Amino acid sequence: MSKIIFTVRLTIFPGRLERFKELIREFKAITEEKDRGTLLYEHYLDNNQTHCVVHEHYESSEAFLAHAENTHHLIPLLMETCDLGIIDISGEISQAVIDHLGGDLDNSPAFRYHPLSISLEYPANYPLPAA
Repeated sequence: MSKIIFTVRLTIFPGRLERFKELIREFKAITEEKDRGTLLYEHYLDNNQTHCVVHEHYESSEAFLAHAENTHHLIPLLMETCDLGIIDISGEISQAVIDHLGGDLDNSPAFRYHPLSISLEYPANYPLPAA
């Protein structure tokens, strides 16, 4: 299996921003303390602080499942502060991850699954930006 990337979009409920931030800090602390295969775990708020984008990179499906086990108790609390939007998943994930996420990702309105990696090869005369 390869590195997997989750991009999660959240809409924060009115009046719940401070509690949302507290929970995100708790997620981050647990991730830093307990996760061993989490490569990136970042949260970004928009200027109005009503939407959040979460970027999660894991070295493997097993690393994601370990993270999920470490933080699962916080999910119901987080869902009291925000709505879950689309979750993009990039990279090849194991059947165990698919099962953890509810099974049929191809027909789920909550997930967009992108298992195939595309390596771009530029033509020899393609004008690449200067480094």
